Amino acid sequence: MRSLIKARDSFRSISIIVLLYTTFNLCGINQIFSNPKIFYGEDNYQNHVIYTLLLSVGCLLISSLIFKSWDIKPAVVLSSALIVISCIAFFFSFQVRIFTYIFSIGYNLGLSHCPFYVLGFIFPEDYRVAGTFLGLTVNRVVAVVSVFIPLGSPQQMHTPVFIGYALLTAFTALYICLVYEDTKGKDQTFSGEREISFWSNIYALDQPMNWVCFSFSKLVFS
Repeated sequence: MRSLIKARDSFRSISIIVLLYTTFNLCGINQIFSNPKIFYGEDNYQNHVIYTLLLSVGCLLISSLIFKSWDIKPAVVLSSALIVISCIAFFFSFQVRIFTYIFSIGYNLGLSHCPFYVLGFIFPEDYRVAGTFLGLTVNRVVAVVSVFIPLGSPQQMHTPVFIGYALLTAFTALYICLVYEDTKGKDQTFSGEREISFWSNIYALDQPMNWVCFSFSKLVFS
């Protein structure tokens, strides 16, 4: 880990990983996951959760094709834009159920698995183990921190937590646009990759698919 931090030109890769894993947990998904009744409404909210989970699977597969064809930057920008718009709608308590669906689509188009995808190539081979350890550590730490963030209700106007999520997500998208370089066909230097096939992209879906399965089991057995 120390050698990674001291390595020349490593700051860009480290900062991208830290931001992606932070936004992965702190874009607002924890709010929806913790209390779906508030977002979908008391009336048949279980059905809406199931529809969202089914929609998420399709979005994950579409996003893997985007990664293969255009790299991660378009996926992160599109994903972040939908999330930011949804969080602003939550802040103003506007069409909450509809924007919960839009949020879920955006999240699963990019931010739900971009962090796990880029771990495979954003670090050179000599630093990949340390980079993976760093990313997963940040993921766990931020996940614990997210537990202590007060739950906001989109049914109440001007709940500030949603603006916080929107600002963080927008900053991450802007940073990726400015700093992240297109990696297709480049050598494995910091922020570089080798050519990756479509099927090798599927490993990036492991974490979000685990989330989908856990969400479904929680819904069924609650």
